[in-house]
Amino acid sequence: MEEENLPFMREAKLREYLNSLETNQLKEEIVEVFKVFDDVKNYYNLKISGKLEESLLKASKEKLLEEFSKCPDNRIRYYKISEILMEFQNLSTRAYDKVDLMLYYMNLAMEYIQLNKVIDEKLSISLEGVFEKALNIIFKNNLQEQFNDAIELIINNNVINAEEFTGILQNTKNNFNVKLKKV
Repeated sequence: MEEENLPFMREAKLREYLNSLETNQLKEEIVEVFKVFDDVKNYYNLKISGKLEESLLKASKEKLLEEFSKCPDNRIRYYKISEILMEFQNLSTRAYDKVDLMLYYMNLAMEYIQLNKVIDEKLSISLEGVFEKALNIIFKNNLQEQFNDAIELIINNNVINAEEFTGILQNTKNNFNVKLKKV
């Protein structure tokens, strides 16, 4: 099936359609989508079986570690790291696990920088983007308390001297302190 030729449907239109269905029709619709699309099968497998999601998280962490372990000539394969992160983001159903993997990546990258004394603009930009995404998920899902120590560790172990990244880290520290007091 070629997705490129399909017209784009907004979520509101989908909700309107789903609201028009009876409960049994809705169940049949979900089963049909499950049969047709592998991504839907993966989603429900993860959603229903927490153990499968745990093994996916573990496997994704192992892939990230492998990528940093075998960087030829200190060249990071950003496309591969991005692929690992995106695949997990698309399959995972738990916000906590998504953030956990992103922060794991950040810690690996910072250890890599310290060990190899190598940082380039692309890595800095990647870390900034991943950190901001992680923060958005944390705040959206009220996970500040669970990730407070991990965020503090990243802030305190910052090895990137980029002014913008340091500013993001400082703002994060301030936001975390304010939002933790509210929790």
